[in-house]
Amino acid sequence: MRVQISSRHTDVPQDVRARAEEQVAKLTRYDPNLRSADIVFEEKKRTRSVDAILHINGGEPKVATGEGDN
Repeated sequence: MRVQISSRHTDVPQDVRARAEEQVAKLTRYDPNLRSADIVFEEKKRTRSVDAILHINGGEPKVATGEGDN
């Protein structure tokens, strides 16, 4: 599975990138048709957010979003 990680207006440490990739790779046990994921880290003012866009063979992309102070 291909995992692409990018960031907007922030620097994401390598260990955070590695953990995100690790966690997303585990999702294939729930759906073996998961073919790729795009993870986008972003910082706006004092809020940090991350979007995960999962691409599944034969289906619509699934999007998950999370945000917080750190």
